[in-house]
Amino acid sequence: DLHSFPTRRSSDLRFSLKPRLEEEFERWERTNRLPSGLYWQGDVQDGMEESISGGRKKQYARPTINSYMYGNAEALAWMNALTYAVDSVRLYKKKANELRHLICEHLWNPDHQFFETRRGDIGDTLAQVREAIGYLPWYFNMWTGPKYDVAWKQLLDEQGFSAPYGLTTAERRHPEFRSHGVGKCEWDGAIWSFATSQTLTALANYLNELRMKNEEFATAQVSNENR
Repeated sequence: DLHSFPTRRSSDLRFSLKPRLEEEFERWERTNRLPSGLYWQGDVQDGMEESISGGRKKQYARPTINSYMYGNAEALAWMNALTYAVDSVRLYKKKANELRHLICEHLWNPDHQFFETRRGDIGDTLAQVREAIGYLPWYFNMWTGPKYDVAWKQLLDEQGFSAPYGLTTAERRHPEFRSHGVGKCEWDGAIWSFATSQTLTALANYLNELRMKNEEFATAQVSNENR
């Protein structure tokens, strides 16, 4: 977490890493960027093999890698702001905003009301399955707008992700839920602490955003009443 470096020594380390982080960002742009501007990743490279939506060698636009790259762009914009590198701040903010638009426009399934994997690039079909990775835009505090809030209803739905011993990695209603069974490491619905921690962090960010909006609304009401 870039915000957890309060000391000068840590700040020096952070700034020394910035060129390497920018190089790594550019490498992902060269190797894993689709023509549309979205990014692809195989599910096994995500550490999420045997998923319903993906495949070990499939170059699919997943909510994971696209959210990660959004977070990287925002972090690099913030790091450059600390050194007053205005042009670089604008560059990475532009990249983040463009990617946020692509995620909201092309990874959102309006029928399922959820962020899903697109099996290819724009023009290819969505995977038609809700998976816990659909909550990753909130993990990076990506402002998506209130129309996407409905996705959180799936969290406590027993046909969605709510199970007796935790949160599943795929919706329980899907016909391929827990169907892969090739070994002991499937992401077709099994509960994984990695995925749970991502989902709960995303939920915390979402709830904090709601609280701040409610406080702002209450403050504005009080201000209007006192005029």
